[in-house]
Amino acid sequence: MRLGVPTRILGRRGLRAYDTRRPQSAPHLSVSLAHLHDVFAYLASINTSFYRLASDLAPYSTHPALTQFHHQIEACATELAAVGLVARRQGLRLSMHAPLHVHLAAHDPATVQRSCEVLELLTTLLDGMRLDADAVIVVHVGGGVDAGSGGFDGVLSRWVARFERLPVRVQRRLVLEHEDDGASLGMALRVHAATGVPLVFDYLHFRLNNPERWSLPEALAVALATWPHDRTPKLHFASPRT
Repeated sequence: MRLGVPTRILGRRGLRAYDTRRPQSAPHLSVSLAHLHDVFAYLASINTSFYRLASDLAPYSTHPALTQFHHQIEACATELAAVGLVARRQGLRLSMHAPLHVHLAAHDPATVQRSCEVLELLTTLLDGMRLDADAVIVVHVGGGVDAGSGGFDGVLSRWVARFERLPVRVQRRLVLEHEDDGASLGMALRVHAATGVPLVFDYLHFRLNNPERWSLPEALAVALATWPHDRTPKLHFASPRT
């Protein structure tokens, strides 16, 4: 088992997960990658081998009005590969979490288009680091279980249809997390049955949203069984205190 931490590093002052500057200050992926070298060194010092990368590593890269930020990945191909090499040599597993505005099941076509663009961008970042299939992008079903016509059946149908239109390289990176007040683990399991997308078990979400009334061992078994044998499952653990 690998123990990991999310994006923000609290154990050492001054460590930044990415370039947080506003557009007028010209933030850039190259700065984010320089920050990651420091983050990785800190993680090695505390024997932590799993880290969730910021989804904003390449700031404003998909913003429709800020086209000057759209080609950061191409400009940083060498730096991306170097960061990936450090992670592999360190035995550090990396993952990402799609931003909350990513909704494949949305009714609004513009939201769906933007969501697909963001997922392609995140995939390109992980591919540029030359990371293996365990470097995943966590997404949610979204859309609300009762959103629009058709209830969850409608949400499921839209999510699956949009997923199937994604490039295969993006599909292979995606994993699905059940939600604290939306799609339960049982609902997410229906998405897995339709797409093969592995499920990330989240302990706190399970505690808050378990209409199936599964026990913890039952729920864990359900989620773990969705992962193929050649990939390592991912679990999220948090409590109300943390």
